This record gives sequence, structure tokens and C-alpha cells, in this order.
Amino acid sequence: MQPPEPHLVLLHADTVPREFFADFTDAVRAERLEVLVQSRPSGVPFAAIEWLMPTAIVAYLAKPYFESFLKEMGKDHYGLVKEGMKKLYARVAGPAAPEVSLVSTAGKVDKEQQYSLFFSIVIGGPEGNRFKLLIPRPITEIEYALAIDAFLEFAERLHSRSLDKDFVTALEAIPNVGQTILVVYDVAGKHIKPIDPLAGHRR
Repeated sequence: MQPPEPHLVLLHADTVPREFFADFTDAVRAERLEVLVQSRPSGVPFAAIEWLMPTAIVAYLAKPYFESFLKEMGKDHYGLVKEGMKKLYARVAGPAAPEVSLVSTAGKVDKEQQYSLFFSIVIGGPEGNRFKLLIPRPITEIEYALAIDAFLEFAERLHSRSLDKDFVTALEAIPNVGQTILVVYDVAGKHIKPIDPLAGHRR
């Protein structure tokens, strides 16, 4: 018998200790919630666009979380995920969060990274796509909290198939690379928007 597919995955570089996530996993713990915390080798060279590569820590809300767990448990658990994510700010996005350098096999890597290479949040979409929230650097605690709220609200609309027309139009205008769609929080507009992963790599 196969184990149940996880609802929430924390994928982290092996240089990040498992205890790093204890507060978060304690905050979101619930009956029937399948959480997987898994490490991967760090320092592996890459041959792709930085923003599309796994950050040192990836918090992934899988498709079953939205399509089975939340339907059974109700939306109360969503609030726990939001608060758990916000509690991570000081460690993953604040001024004391670690800096990450990448080793490239396919050209130069920008020294000044606009978005964090240490932490990102990914959700599984209903059509098999993944939506990855990039975290700007620097980012204030208030901006980080607003980004978390907006991204998880976006996830709800995505899975209820109620995205607004402006977002759908913007989505159709950018390339879908490897079924991963990059999004950021627009502070001025107070909403999530997709960004082109190839914008900084075109000549």
C-alpha cells in the first residue's frame, strides 16, 4: 500500500537543520495533514534560470491540500498556514536571513539578486502547473506578511477557478517554463502578479 501523497512539503538544503522548521510544523499540525520534510544536497551546480531553481528552502502546498484536505477540514487550517509562514520571517526573509550564492555551469549569475535564493513558496495548481512566489530582498516584515496573505488568497481563487480577467491576461502574455509560473507581490497594487522568468536573460 502506497503512503498518502503529502499535502505540505518542506524541501530544504542539507545545510539547513530540520529544527529550523519546528515552529512552522508545530503551528500547522492537524489531523490527517500529511507533512513531508525532506533535505536535498546543497551546492549543486545548475544550468538554468536562477528564479526557476529551487531555493535553499521551499514550502510547497501540493494540489491535494486544496482539493482534498481543505474540503474535509474547512478553511480554518488555511489561517494556521498563513500564521506559520509569517512566523518564519526573521529566519527566512528578515535582515538576518542567510545569503545564498549559486554555482552556475551555464554562464554568469547576477551578483545582485532581486529575489531571495534562500526561501520561496510554491503551490500546486489544478492544471498541473506550479506557482512560485518569489520573495524580494530586502523585504519588511509587514510587506512579507502582506505577500503571504495575497499569495494564499490567490491560491484560493486559483483552485476555485475564479481568477480575475486581468491576471489571466497577464498570465497568457508570459512564457510557461517547465510548468512553473513565477509570481510576485505588487506592493503598490496590493495584489499578486506573474512575471516573465526570461525578462532578464534576453539580449
